[in-house]
Amino acid sequence: MSNREISVEPATHSPEHITDVMALLIMLHGECGYAPLDAELVSKGCLAAIDEGHVFMARINDQAVGILALHETSFWYSSVTCLWGIWFYVLPEFRGLAGLKLLAAARDRGQALNKLVFVSSTN
Repeated sequence: MSNREISVEPATHSPEHITDVMALLIMLHGECGYAPLDAELVSKGCLAAIDEGHVFMARINDQAVGILALHETSFWYSSVTCLWGIWFYVLPEFRGLAGLKLLAAARDRGQALNKLVFVSSTN
């Protein structure tokens, strides 16, 4: 892999992945958090999202540069479920291709599960 090639992989409960996801979430909060950060809630939410199996990390070599997490939920008017983006963050210096690759991973997951995917960004 070249020194700038971006890979996307599902996050796991490995200590490295949890550390990377938590660090990126803290950076996300630093850029666009609207309320105080509760570290215990972040930790619980991180582990629950990884358990659900729809958390993707973008990496360049061994550095995590972005995350995108989806949550399966139903529409308020239907029992049909979709995948809803709960986090989408890419380090500023890697925005562009890393974000596109994360969005592609989300799209592919939706297609594999035959579900609509909704992702928004606040940063």
